[in-house]
Amino acid sequence: MGHALHSMLGRTNLHNVSGTRCSTDFVELPSILMEHFAKDPRVILSFARHYETNKPLPIKLLNKYQNDNDFLKNCETFGQIKMALLDQILHSNLVFDKKFNVIKIYHELENHLGIFADEKSNWPGKFGHLYSYGSVYYSYLFDRAIASKIYNYLFLKDPLNKQNGLKFKSQVLKWGGSKNPWELISNVLDKEELKKGDVNAMKFIAKDSNL
Repeated sequence: MGHALHSMLGRTNLHNVSGTRCSTDFVELPSILMEHFAKDPRVILSFARHYETNKPLPIKLLNKYQNDNDFLKNCETFGQIKMALLDQILHSNLVFDKKFNVIKIYHELENHLGIFADEKSNWPGKFGHLYSYGSVYYSYLFDRAIASKIYNYLFLKDPLNKQNGLKFKSQVLKWGGSKNPWELISNVLDKEELKKGDVNAMKFIAKDSNL
């Protein structure tokens, strides 16, 4: 949904920088931000009703589902960290080694991390997403941190706030890849210093981010 909105609301002069045609570090932000809305009880309860009785979704049932769903959320984060590390290795100078072996490298990484180490499967050899991202798979984690900052700043008090929704649309979505992503993030968070995209900007995004 986030990718769709990014593309539909793009208002760039050139098609090749419209919507999701932007920096890969930045492209997952709208998509991940939508996950915050999809998990916010205030959003869900605004429309969730039984298809036959039209009764609203019981809040206790929703809370139970979300608590059960969050039980292993850290495993998902760990999995993305692992894939991001693997992606970096697979796009390093190791590829020039004549004995380069994707599966062996994957198993070595699993053993190094040491958490439920997988020494048998060969799924990385069939997982094309790492190839298509070309050493920037970490953008999922990076954009999750940015999305957390934006949601907490604009929508935590009221996820259906129209004014803040329009701000995200006008300051981020409509520009696609026609502006520097750090400039867009700076504008939507009202923090001028983030435009530099330097070490301090990265530290700000990482601090207290809810991954």
